Amino acid sequence: MNVTLDLKTLNNHNTGIGRYCINLTSHLLKRNKYQYFGIMGPESDDSLISIESKKYFNIQSSLIRSYLLAFSLPKNSTIVHSMDNSSLNFNFKKTKSITTIHDVIVFLKPELFKFKHRFVVGHLTRSAIEKSDHIITVSDSTKREILELFPSIDSEKITVTYEASDMEMPSSDMMNKVFTEFPELPKNYLLSLGTLEPRKNLKMLIKAFRNLRSNNRMNDIDLVLVGGKGWLESGIDKSKEELKKEGIIVLGFVEDQWLPAIYANAMAFIYPSLHEGFGLPPLEAMSCGTPVLLSNASSLPEVGGDAALYFDPLSVEAIEEAIEKIIFDVDLQKTMSEKSLIQSKRFSWDKTAQQTEEVYAKVLGL
Repeated sequence: MNVTLDLKTLNNHNTGIGRYCINLTSHLLKRNKYQYFGIMGPESDDSLISIESKKYFNIQSSLIRSYLLAFSLPKNSTIVHSMDNSSLNFNFKKTKSITTIHDVIVFLKPELFKFKHRFVVGHLTRSAIEKSDHIITVSDSTKREILELFPSIDSEKITVTYEASDMEMPSSDMMNKVFTEFPELPKNYLLSLGTLEPRKNLKMLIKAFRNLRSNNRMNDIDLVLVGGKGWLESGIDKSKEELKKEGIIVLGFVEDQWLPAIYANAMAFIYPSLHEGFGLPPLEAMSCGTPVLLSNASSLPEVGGDAALYFDPLSVEAIEEAIEKIIFDVDLQKTMSEKSLIQSKRFSWDKTAQQTEEVYAKVLGL
């Protein structure tokens, strides 16, 4: 079997999907069950994996790429696997097409995206769902949403394969060193991580934090925000300097090597997202032994299991209660830290790769 992987998201900039692409591809190659061919994009970083057979198809537009990709497939391709909600819009070689659909939020909450994003991602996602020979989703939640939005799709056409964390508990040396690398990082802090865009619901988190601060409940605890700039309104309503005076530290994008220490040093990780296809940051935090406070929306209960404290992301009061519950209970912090490590071990990239191989075999009737 010759499997062609569309690796245009093979980079560390596209956080969630990029991590999926890097880790899944690495483990597929490591398992060495099939022959793989990679098609790179203009932002692909081929130093992240060791795939020998590859070519460069440097078209930036995902929309145009979806129509022209078929012309770049090797003649012996039996399967092409697209990893980012896009698929072959034109398949004259009749190669079997598999697409990983990470989420369908563009249909469920269109107001959270720019018009161009709604049009392009909406078209690509709809086409991938309708035209692919098989769909992989990263959560049961996303599978259910696809079946509700596209009732003509057979549930047997969709397979769920969870993501995993590639992070581990950092060494004590790294835990200390991170404060030198990031001198603005406070000693006691809550952490939230994710692309700075409306879906992450930072506006509600910041409001809850300010309320707790104004009541003199958390004067010695700061809120640290990590993540690159996304689109539209991020929820960050003041300059970094002004926010710092309120105990809100905006670190921005942080390189992967420092993330485990930033996770592990946090008193708790809080993720108030309105909707997720999977939700990798909470799982990364858990793999570093950090207590996790999670929105009860969409796929997040699948990720957190019984190891997280949940809250309604639309309720400032619920967010405040969750924060107070973890901050002022040292025993609960310890218990949740232990549960986090246990929960994180239930997910593995090798298992994801194995299940993906099973999808390849199923599509070919093997």
